[in-house]
Amino acid sequence: MKQLVILLLLMVVAGIGAALWLLDDAGYVLLMRDGWQLETTLGFALFVLVLAATGVAIVTLLLAAFWDVVSPFGAGGRWRNYLARHRLQSGFYALVDGHWQKAGRLFAAAANAPEWRVMAALGAAQAAFEQGDDEQMRQWLALAQQEKRGRIAAGLLGAHLALQQGYPGEARNELQVLRELAPKNPRLLRLLGDALARSEAWSELAALLPSLRRQARNEEEWNRFEQNVWRGWMKQVAEGPATDAHTRLDTLRSVWKKMPDTVQQRPAVRAQYAGYLAQFGDGEAALTLIRKTVVDHWDDRLPAILECITNVAPERLLSQLESWLESRPGNSTLLLTAGRVSLKAQLWGKARAFFDAAGHAGNATALAELARLSAALGDNQKAVAVLEERLRLLDAHLPDLPLPQRQGISE
Repeated sequence: MKQLVILLLLMVVAGIGAALWLLDDAGYVLLMRDGWQLETTLGFALFVLVLAATGVAIVTLLLAAFWDVVSPFGAGGRWRNYLARHRLQSGFYALVDGHWQKAGRLFAAAANAPEWRVMAALGAAQAAFEQGDDEQMRQWLALAQQEKRGRIAAGLLGAHLALQQGYPGEARNELQVLRELAPKNPRLLRLLGDALARSEAWSELAALLPSLRRQARNEEEWNRFEQNVWRGWMKQVAEGPATDAHTRLDTLRSVWKKMPDTVQQRPAVRAQYAGYLAQFGDGEAALTLIRKTVVDHWDDRLPAILECITNVAPERLLSQLESWLESRPGNSTLLLTAGRVSLKAQLWGKARAFFDAAGHAGNATALAELARLSAALGDNQKAVAVLEERLRLLDAHLPDLPLPQRQGISE
């Protein structure tokens, strides 16, 4: 296309130059032959020559096309092309209907025609894959890759089949090579994103997100995918190969800085990051982040992180929890967290009151904590009563199934 535009521009420039040249002097042409003569201007003579050359070119192309149709020498090629097209169509329907062997035979026969070789080889590779013949599949893909237009098509199909087989690493390597040939191919980008996600290569996938954004089908699906990528990367850093807490904390902060603001603002992401900050010793930053977040986006997962903070005084954490409880007095998660922080502060009475309130709100975990605390305080009767209440709460979540009558139980 670019070459055609350049050629047209050159022709326009040449035409303008010739016109300007002829304006100064139209020229004179005289043709004589056996007493016959023709007089005209140079411009008109050139115009006639251009028209004649164009007419000859058009007639030549038409005659060539006509000869290709009627020529007896091309009859065999036309017949082979017809057979290949028919076999390709029949192979496609056989593949759709699940007749893998028949489809493979038809595609293999169609691959003898050069015009249909790429499509036939890809169809044969798919049929071989469905039959579990990996070696045959790879041979057909290699044949398709040898053709000019087959490299990308065969690579995409090979990557897709590798993902179906559960080999995301193999698909990832193939797609990264293909990306150098077709960096904006939408199918390639989607397959690469899938392969990176299955390989849990979160850092590479995060770098690919701007390109994948243009391929998103809808906003909700994209938001969920984008959030999963960044959360997966943070989790990988936190749970990866053992390193010192300071190194992990620095890496987590680096990931957080790279994260888009729209992702950072989501409560689930903030809760996860705050939890890791608390886990690796930066409780002050975790507390600050939680305070800022709950002002506009309350989420029960955020206050619960306070019980994991070890380098901030428990009395200070408890004061913060109590201030939140003033506006949410019946929140069982807040009450449970306040009870556990009270235990850290060795405020047994407060802890017992918080656990008891959370238990009345239906929190089975708070009842377990209350039973453990009551037993430690020597109130075994209270501990047993609380455990019975907890069992009753748990029973309410069990399915309604037939049980034997008490008197029917044999020794």
